[in-house]
Amino acid sequence: MTSTPMWIPIVVAFLGVTGTILGVVLTQRQANRREERTWERQREQDENGHRREVATEQRTWLREQRFKVYGDLVRESLHFAASIGPHISIEKRVDAPDSELCKSRARYFELLSQAAFLADKQLQVTIRKAEDIAENIGHRPYSNDREKSEFHSQIHRDAFGISRLLEDCAREELQLPARDRTKVG
Repeated sequence: MTSTPMWIPIVVAFLGVTGTILGVVLTQRQANRREERTWERQREQDENGHRREVATEQRTWLREQRFKVYGDLVRESLHFAASIGPHISIEKRVDAPDSELCKSRARYFELLSQAAFLADKQLQVTIRKAEDIAENIGHRPYSNDREKSEFHSQIHRDAFGISRLLEDCAREELQLPARDRTKVG
């Protein structure tokens, strides 16, 4: 019987242990990669969920702000249109900084500015028209009583018209039903 040299079982044992260790290391590496991919997918899902949540919160905040600011603007617009009559009818200059017209116009411009910040393009165009109309109040572009009367009538029509248009645009932007403007009885 021939005897096996002593180094052969040592080499075989070494190869067996090395193979087992390499197997464990490779298996662990694959498991780590799989786990990293799983974590990456989970993180992306969490980030997407967070982005959707933030976007929803922003849309909700914007809608609430629009409701408040547009409601205030429509009320102030109607109040401004109704209150300009006495201011444009008097003969003294009404664009003095302490006049009621200037104070009323300043409140109106403030709300127009707030609304313009939140508004879509259609409402922004209407806001610019409202600013133009409000800016023209207090001017005296007439030379006789007939022109004065026509100017005052036009200013009133424009002020009430733009007030209705502001409300219509705000309702459309907020996806509210149009206001029923039929006259009662």
